[in-house]
Amino acid sequence: MKQKLEYNLIYAGLLKQDLIIALCLFVDAFLIRFAFLLAADNFYGQEPMLNIITGLHILTNPALSQNVFYQQLPLFLYSLAGAVKLGSEQIISARFLIVVTGSLSVISYYYLIKKIFNRKIGLLSGVLLYSYYQHIIMSVVTMPDIIALGFLFLCLGKVFERKYFSAAVFGLIACGYSYLAWLVIPVIAVSIFLEQPRNSQSKLLNEFLFLGISCLFPLWWNYVVDKQYGQGWLWYKNFHNPDSLYTFLFLAGKSLRQILASLFLQPETMLFCLSFIGMFFSLKKKKQLKYILSIVFLIFLLSLNIFRKEILILDQGLLFVSALLIPYLIQGVFSLLKICGLKHKKYGLLLIISICLLSLIVGFYKIPKVPFSVKEASCWLKENASADSLIYLRNQPEGYHSVITMESGLPQVNFHYLTADSPSLETQEKPEYLVLPFAEQVNADQNKWEQLAVLTGYLIYQRKD
Repeated sequence: MKQKLEYNLIYAGLLKQDLIIALCLFVDAFLIRFAFLLAADNFYGQEPMLNIITGLHILTNPALSQNVFYQQLPLFLYSLAGAVKLGSEQIISARFLIVVTGSLSVISYYYLIKKIFNRKIGLLSGVLLYSYYQHIIMSVVTMPDIIALGFLFLCLGKVFERKYFSAAVFGLIACGYSYLAWLVIPVIAVSIFLEQPRNSQSKLLNEFLFLGISCLFPLWWNYVVDKQYGQGWLWYKNFHNPDSLYTFLFLAGKSLRQILASLFLQPETMLFCLSFIGMFFSLKKKKQLKYILSIVFLIFLLSLNIFRKEILILDQGLLFVSALLIPYLIQGVFSLLKICGLKHKKYGLLLIISICLLSLIVGFYKIPKVPFSVKEASCWLKENASADSLIYLRNQPEGYHSVITMESGLPQVNFHYLTADSPSLETQEKPEYLVLPFAEQVNADQNKWEQLAVLTGYLIYQRKD
């Protein structure tokens, strides 16, 4: 009875300690991300603003967007739409949602690493993750990466606890937020197979339970998209075309080299190398060996280019892989210092703090910013165009047109984007304004337009008739 009481007291103390650590990690992560939120624009190419545009329309028009290239998964779009509605139609409320979920993902990551390694590695990994510049940047723009990562960390954590039903539910939610989760689910299924005892009678049952629940959303969404746009719309054509096997394998090899190069060519190149040292010293541990094999399998799946090129998951995949490598980076630091005969605890902590500071500096250097000329064009339209003005806007590869659309405060249906495939300006519709980059001018023969304003980076025309 006395031993049981002592055990309960120890367990309660450890649980309380975990809660304090988790709270501290969340507060630190939130403060850093909130500071970046105040300094950064909602810009990472055209995707963040287009996500909000689509999210705003999904409440009034739940049907699939006519442009599936920019169509994110519905759970993410409904989350953005709900945040914007609750925040009185302010874009900042959607970004604040991502900041909070990004901070919460650090907690789920800490518990995951603590289960696989130990509390010390979990704590240091959490600190490194909330300092990792790519995780910070993805936490201040309206993209699905961070929300999906949080649920995937929870899913993996439940797998290592052998709570497969909970893992399947978290995996199902992650699949509703990001296409990356569709690739991670098979990896987790393999982990479940390896994690269970060899002669376990429930081995296949647990596999079917996990895959049966977590794959419900991908199967349903694939059916909906195929019905709307035709069979195989989400998938890269060479993936299911036997005649293109050579092309498929060639592109897969090229993509694999690109992934490895992206991991090595980060500002923390030496740190990535240190993670390999940590892996080498962890190969003897069975649980960590399975974890390493899962990372390798995920990199292999990312290289296959399963989805069509418009579905961008490479950056999400690299972020997820980098997060999974962090505990090995820590082990590599301590192992290398120990080999060199240095006080690995003292110097290891100093080195990890230096890594965190370096990553934060890189983050401030890479902070997402929109050029002044784009903001100037947005302000001009906001001040001069009316709520029913039809506006033609040049579609720019950098994605600035999406920023002008949202920052102008005008209804999104007022904007028609001109691309290389767009029809001539001589259409039956009569737009009131035409916004073109400064380097592009309306042909002199088109006398129906007159130049109205010359801005820093844009020319604005008004139709004469």
